[in-house]
Amino acid sequence: MVARRPKRHVVDPALVGAVLGLDTDLVLRNGDLLAELAGGRLVAMEVKADAAPSTDSARHLATLRDRFDESFVAGIVFHTGPRAYRLGDRLVVAPISALWG
Repeated sequence: MVARRPKRHVVDPALVGAVLGLDTDLVLRNGDLLAELAGGRLVAMEVKADAAPSTDSARHLATLRDRFDESFVAGIVFHTGPRAYRLGDRLVVAPISALWG
């Protein structure tokens, strides 16, 4: 019997950037990731080259939260600063260093 497993897609950002003709400056300012977990739950992440993102920095995450209310688990804005804090309902800000700390 063959068990069905969730599909996983791996994307190489460098390859996608080359295909789309994106330059480094554009990629560094617009890092977004949307992960679909089991049961259709969504976690959205953005990376900002900013030490203290505001609610405006998470406006796209807020839009996703409002659109997929029941499925939306969390929106995270990773940034270059040292602090983690809440921006609103299911929206948080965390230092990018939290990924490897």
